[in-house]
Amino acid sequence: MSNPVGDTVRTIITQAVDLQAAVIQVKLEENKMAVYHHREGAVYNHADMPACIFPLVATRLKEWAEVDLLSHRYPLTGLFPLTYRRRHYTVDAVWEDPRHDPRVTLTIMAGAEAEEDHIFV
Repeated sequence: MSNPVGDTVRTIITQAVDLQAAVIQVKLEENKMAVYHHREGAVYNHADMPACIFPLVATRLKEWAEVDLLSHRYPLTGLFPLTYRRRHYTVDAVWEDPRHDPRVTLTIMAGAEAEEDHIFV
């Protein structure tokens, strides 16, 4: 079964890992969703996507991090494990108040080697 939102979020995260980004910011900006990577002290605009997918991406990340979807106390925080290219990672996520600052910040922390890949579906 196809899962376009999950595929989009997986791609955002795995591309950041491939580029050795330490932080990913997903922001809603006027009429687009912008994805920024922070690496080596600089911020790079990695991708722009249609604004309509921002709520879907934010919700998918909340599901993966097992954050209460109905909570209105911001900032929300959570984390989820990721195994990619035989390496364990922890992704720490922070959601800002979408009424004032529609943004999700993901911090990627590397861990030990892994037996196999496991990326959420």
